[in-house]
Amino acid sequence: MPLTPIATIAICTDCYVTAHDGWDPDWLGPLPTPEPLSLLHPDNILGDPLDENGEEEFTRSAHFSNSPCRTCGSTLAGDRYDMDVYSTCI
Repeated sequence: MPLTPIATIAICTDCYVTAHDGWDPDWLGPLPTPEPLSLLHPDNILGDPLDENGEEEFTRSAHFSNSPCRTCGSTLAGDRYDMDVYSTCI
């Protein structure tokens, strides 16, 4: 049974990349400040919407925002990606 999202939040590009691929210092350089995903509660995970087979759809596109990133707190204006938040606590 697929998880049900508990919220949808807007996150910055650094957090989006980290959520999907992890942070590779050889490819992306040293971790930025604030550290990506540092505000995400350890019981929560991020994901794109799931299709009927329980697979991520990767359909989210970026939108511009002046709002801080919800998972690292960065106040740098720029692209934000809407991601679903899932709780691992059942």
